Amino acid sequence: MIILNIVLLCMFIIGIDIVLRKLFYRFKKRESVIQWLVYLFLLGLLLVGVLWFESKFMGIILPINISFNWLGVLQAILIILSIAAILFAVMSIEIYVRKKRNTPLPAMEFSKPEDEMFKGSQKYIGAFIISACAGIFEELIFRYYVLGRLEYVTDSTLFAVVVSSLLFGFIHILDGGWKSVISTGLFGIFFSVVYVLTGNLLVVIIIHAIWNFLSFTIPFEKMINFINRLLN
Repeated sequence: MIILNIVLLCMFIIGIDIVLRKLFYRFKKRESVIQWLVYLFLLGLLLVGVLWFESKFMGIILPINISFNWLGVLQAILIILSIAAILFAVMSIEIYVRKKRNTPLPAMEFSKPEDEMFKGSQKYIGAFIISACAGIFEELIFRYYVLGRLEYVTDSTLFAVVVSSLLFGFIHILDGGWKSVISTGLFGIFFSVVYVLTGNLLVVIIIHAIWNFLSFTIPFEKMINFINRLLN
């Protein structure tokens, strides 16, 4: 029954996403902050509804591991800094090698609806709100609920991590097809591993929110153009 609840929850998430996109695209050519807030609010209602149904009719109540403590915040910051250091090291090696060979970075297309959504004076405020809400609700659904329930049913952490990450990737299929499913699924595995190792959902929420914020606000194309100018 829990497996069915998980499947239905993911189907409802995709359904809500499709309906909202259709409604908003009738009036606009791009996504809006309001659309995202409505979407995330409905995700919250869905999760509350499923938890209520399970506690009322199935007697299943699992605690949420989301206690605030400075150790959790420190863990999240250290993980983020470690990732940044690795990316910086890889990028430095890439730039060094390409400069030796006199080969520029390949052109990459990063433009997406979010680029248009977060423009103007409210860019960072809107990006912060959406990033925080997405981090909270998506982690509650896929790390706390889906991963936790699958682990509860199967008694296998590995199975729960893999399947919850696949489902996390699948709900993003409208963002970029199967490429988006694969890339988001890989992020899901990373978030799941961090959650399992730390045992604190707050750590994953912080990392998820910061990643979203950076992806919304960093001008990747301008960075690549700047690096190519340095190479030349």
